Amino acid sequence: FERNPFDRVVSAWHYMKKNREAKGTYRPDMTLAAYIENENALTRLRDRGWGLYTVNDAVIVDKVYRFEELNDAMADIYDRLGIPDGEPLMQTKVSKREAGYRDYYDDTTRKAVETAFARELDTFGYSF
Repeated sequence: FERNPFDRVVSAWHYMKKNREAKGTYRPDMTLAAYIENENALTRLRDRGWGLYTVNDAVIVDKVYRFEELNDAMADIYDRLGIPDGEPLMQTKVSKREAGYRDYYDDTTRKAVETAFARELDTFGYSF
């Protein structure tokens, strides 16, 4: 599965903040910009997506589904596997955001994500 990189980065940032708050290690200065500037954060996210279904930047699986189309994707997977009426998916790691992902970005952070996830944006037709 692949997810819109802009949405994915905001989601990962929120998840990281929530976990660190629970552990007592959250730093209020860890803004989205600071998170994005941490080169390891974007690399880890990219490798957990693109790095799972490519070799030498070539897609090596039959199909990569878009996270935004999860229910339709699961119906297709069940059909391909011959599973009648597959179980509905449970929602986990659900967070409530105050705004859509676009509202979290400025020009600098947007460009950083565009650069880090250029392949995903191009391959799957994602845009800001």
